[in-house]
Amino acid sequence: MPDLALPESDGPGAPPVTPQQRAHMTALRRRAQLSAWLEDATRPAVEAALQSSSSGASSSSSNSGASRVFALLSGHQVSRACDAALESGNVRLATVVAQAGSSFAPPDAALQGDLALQLAKWREYGVDAPQLVDPAYHRVLELVSGNVGVSEGRPRGDDGMGVPETHVLEGLTWVQALAAGLWYAPDPDQGDGEAAVRDAVEAYERAFAHDERVAQPVPAYLASSSVSSSPSWAPLPSEARSPPRAGTYHLLKLFSSPVHALEDALAPRNFGPAPTDYRLPWHLYVLLSRVLRRRDWEDREVLDDDDEVEREAMRDEGDGAATREGNSVTADRVTEAYAAQLEAVGEWDWAAFVLLHIELEDRCVGHFSDLLPLLSVVAPIADSERSALPPRTAAPRRSRTSSRATSTSSPTRPRRASTSSSRPCTSPPSGSRRPRPTPPSSTRRRASRPTRSSSRRSAPPRR
Repeated sequence: MPDLALPESDGPGAPPVTPQQRAHMTALRRRAQLSAWLEDATRPAVEAALQSSSSGASSSSSNSGASRVFALLSGHQVSRACDAALESGNVRLATVVAQAGSSFAPPDAALQGDLALQLAKWREYGVDAPQLVDPAYHRVLELVSGNVGVSEGRPRGDDGMGVPETHVLEGLTWVQALAAGLWYAPDPDQGDGEAAVRDAVEAYERAFAHDERVAQPVPAYLASSSVSSSPSWAPLPSEARSPPRAGTYHLLKLFSSPVHALEDALAPRNFGPAPTDYRLPWHLYVLLSRVLRRRDWEDREVLDDDDEVEREAMRDEGDGAATREGNSVTADRVTEAYAAQLEAVGEWDWAAFVLLHIELEDRCVGHFSDLLPLLSVVAPIADSERSALPPRTAAPRRSRTSSRATSTSSPTRPRRASTSSSRPCTSPPSGSRRPRPTPPSSTRRRASRPTRSSSRRSAPPRR
């Protein structure tokens, strides 16, 4: 991939690069990187289609050649598509395919206009019938002309020849169908990479919603033929209205649509068959919400900025503009679910690390109060590691079972926002002293206060 990074200027005395130029180049780089990922994701389907076209003994060589060209174009392998057209002896088709665009832009608008006019003349003169034009050849021209939708048909005429209506994306995987809109659809925004990605996602969404011939973005575990060997899970009641979609599709939706909910995108069933598997959802939530600050849960409460003391404390901790956020019930629920998964497989130290991301301090301390005895049994906690634990970890707390039962009985019940901003529970509230680490239970018993009877025996006799 070529390096599209812009220097600060073209040389001594040259004007600096403007923000508009830098934004335009950034959008082109984003489009090129997405195109490279789509090419890699579609490669298995392309190879399967090539093997299928090669094994068709009944098809002619020209038909097989055009089918191979279309299969390669569905994965944006333009060079191999040109070679396949030359191998089949179709030099004119190879000339057209060679102009099928690049990773940074679709085919030239003048080329697409000429091909669209050619197809319209064929339809007007009635020479586009399958008996006259190879359907695979016709499909290649439709794709390169920018038509990623329905190819119009016509009824049977006096000559007894008709053209059935077909969809250019029929038979392709959902990744190929979405990528075709990015690679071959006309670009009205003249090279705006972000707008091209948004238009491709929206066009594909309309296509599979209104035409069943276009593949839907089902997760890989549902599309795989080996799903019968995996444990079966009953569909959730909510899936009748909103079925699981591929996690990569949801990530593209998050980029293209500012109203796409993070709750819908990070549902566990979008990534695997288990509705309680929060491995990928939790990591993606931390990346998108806490690191990149791109999207957040809808139940995140925003606090006012009236508290000057709190704002100054946040500036002291390096929070920059000191934006204050309330807690999110969904964030804590996902974190607790992932920590429970780690505990179930014996990863106690990683479970403790995940629990540090709980936003409500009391809830975080309660979980650590239940987890620390288990950690001390598995491996002693060094003094250097204790300094990283949240404060008040030895505070009294009800049992873990009862707390889980309470949180499970009302998982969507909103909690009142904390009076301070959402920060990791490892940091104590401003102005408070960090409590000393709590010694093990045996040490506490030896260092406990002497009883009254023992103090009387040790007291000196009275005169």
